[in-house]
Amino acid sequence: MSAFDEIFDKVRTATNAAGKKTGEFVEIQKAKLQLYQRSLELNAVYEKLGNSVYNMVKADYNDAEVITKLVNEIDGVKKEIEDLNEKIADLKNQIICEGCGKNNPSDYGYCYACGKKLPRSQTSDSGMPF
Repeated sequence: MSAFDEIFDKVRTATNAAGKKTGEFVEIQKAKLQLYQRSLELNAVYEKLGNSVYNMVKADYNDAEVITKLVNEIDGVKKEIEDLNEKIADLKNQIICEGCGKNNPSDYGYCYACGKKLPRSQTSDSGMPF
């Protein structure tokens, strides 16, 4: 292989790596935007629930169906937020602590924030978690 071929291979490898990182970055940013939008949606539904309950109390009226519908909507949005947080953690090669919800590098054995053992920590060559 000539020197030119070696240089070309190195440039191609670097370009491919940069392209992959750019793609990952774009995916993370898309997920973060979706997360932000879902957070705004969650706040709006909480506000709607609060207004509905307030108006019902003021009118001495109770509509459990309306409340249940809004609670279910909140639960759905919270699930979407949880899924997006997991997607972002996966894209960043992180683990979400089941105890406190903080993101940790995937090679950590214990959460840096609360100390809880992480669910799928990797181990070093010695078999000990990092």
